[in-house]
Amino acid sequence: MSSTHQTSGSKRAAQLALSFGVGALCLWFAFHGVRAGAEGSNISPDALLSIIRAVPTSAYAGFVGLFALQVVVRVERWRLQTLGLTGRAPPWIDSLTINAFAFAAVFLMPFRLGEFVRPNLCAQRGIMSASAALAGTAVERIIDGLVATAIFGVLLVAAPFEWPPWVRAGGLSALAFFGGGVVVLIIAMRAKELAITVTTRVLGVVSAGLAARVAGMLGAFIDGLRCFRSARDIALYLLLSVVFWTLNGLGVALIVRGLDPTASYAAGFVCLCFLVIGVMLPAPPGNVGSYHAFAKLGLTVSGVATLPATAGAVLLHLMAVVTVVGLAGIFAVIGPIRVADARHALDDVGDDNNSSGTDKAAS
Repeated sequence: MSSTHQTSGSKRAAQLALSFGVGALCLWFAFHGVRAGAEGSNISPDALLSIIRAVPTSAYAGFVGLFALQVVVRVERWRLQTLGLTGRAPPWIDSLTINAFAFAAVFLMPFRLGEFVRPNLCAQRGIMSASAALAGTAVERIIDGLVATAIFGVLLVAAPFEWPPWVRAGGLSALAFFGGGVVVLIIAMRAKELAITVTTRVLGVVSAGLAARVAGMLGAFIDGLRCFRSARDIALYLLLSVVFWTLNGLGVALIVRGLDPTASYAAGFVCLCFLVIGVMLPAPPGNVGSYHAFAKLGLTVSGVATLPATAGAVLLHLMAVVTVVGLAGIFAVIGPIRVADARHALDDVGDDNNSSGTDKAAS
């Protein structure tokens, strides 16, 4: 085995160890108050199961229906990007299948390594090179972050409950950070090299590694902006992004209100914003732990009681697994992409040089 592969293996092992450690800590935070068989405990396992069983079928049906609409919007958004990058949008069934596998991979794989699956599948199918698809993903993630932050900003002003001081301070800091980021990105679109040089020098004072990583992300984002052929494309992409996140928040809110009918719809959106933060952590496969902890935290700061908040963490994670993994399972059977293709895309993720390999496949 070459030293490169040994280094890669050691890096993956260290990442897994860190992700499991973070997951275990988050699980403790989410469930440390649950006591099996504790007399009089309001958050015993039996109490959690009881409140979950009381959730009406309509809440589940609404969640699944809204998830289906989210998929349609998200796939159409990706097809808009692909049209701008390649001059043609892939067939809808191909786009849906690729994204179904990609959604599942991002959710299931640690350290967000699943982000490489869609680019690798695009290269396999000859849609575009893996590097071009990855640049498009960078655009998607950054715009999603901006939209989610904007939603949280609206909640800070309009939500019908009192915010803990640390949440308000953190939210305002995030708004200031992303607002500044928007200004930097606008400038970077006009002067890419200057923006990358300034970013590298400023962040290099703190960490050379961080500076290189952020500068690389900035460069990928600017390259990915080639997918927008006009201001109309940008406006449509932003509209689809807002619709996607609104549907997402409503789906979470339906489950939360099924657990606690007194909860507001805003609680679902707050929970979603906290989940956006949670999935950015180096979580173990399936976001086990981080998903539960941040879902519970988002609900409790929204005024939801501990019992339904803990039940919500369990149920929302379960619904995510069922919908996201279930969708991929359906298309693994009936879609135009075979399981072997998806497995090959996953194998490519394990190679630190996967982009060059898959780029050759697409050329």
